Amino acid sequence: NSSVAVNITTNATLNLTNVSIQSTISWDIFVVENSSVVALNVSGLTRSKINVSRGNSDDLSNLTLQWFLNVNATDGSSALSNANITVLSNETGSLNTIAFNGTTGSNGLTGWVVITEGVAKWNYNPGNLNFTPHNVTGNYSGGKNDTLSFINESKYVVLLIIVPDLVQTVTLNAPIANYRNSSGRPIINITFNCSASDTCNNPGIANIS
Repeated sequence: NSSVAVNITTNATLNLTNVSIQSTISWDIFVVENSSVVALNVSGLTRSKINVSRGNSDDLSNLTLQWFLNVNATDGSSALSNANITVLSNETGSLNTIAFNGTTGSNGLTGWVVITEGVAKWNYNPGNLNFTPHNVTGNYSGGKNDTLSFINESKYVVLLIIVPDLVQTVTLNAPIANYRNSSGRPIINITFNCSASDTCNNPGIANIS
């Protein structure tokens, strides 16, 4: 029940990670006089209780609000290993800034990565942390899916990626079409040897003959 939970002034820099704000009377975070705060996974934070002030017109005080994100790529029944995951933010007003690009592990997860919700400056209001919603896109073996997610807390995002069936084409290089042997007779019986390997979790290889 203190008046201010975090009070940063006079050219100070503070990194807050994995902390919880319980209860405040006035401000959860107060930043002023060219000070800077990076708040990563700070729970219990009330947006309307963020105050980034400026003591004068040259005051560059700011608060960067960040969260952990873990993306799970799946085909609905199995984890997709080595799926490419891209997270885009709208730092410039459109979804074209890469916040993360990487691949999933054998469990289909990216692991926890840091994503910025936004940066609050002296003219902050609760609605202008506008790096989010983020676009989360997954690509795997010809399959693709994406979703918009508000990264305003640490979270999992599940991407269902449907892998298309792969159609294989077999071309007969020899003998050529309408080929006849030395006796002038057409070749009737041709034997093919066919083999294939499955590099996808789903669907498996089927109907090879």
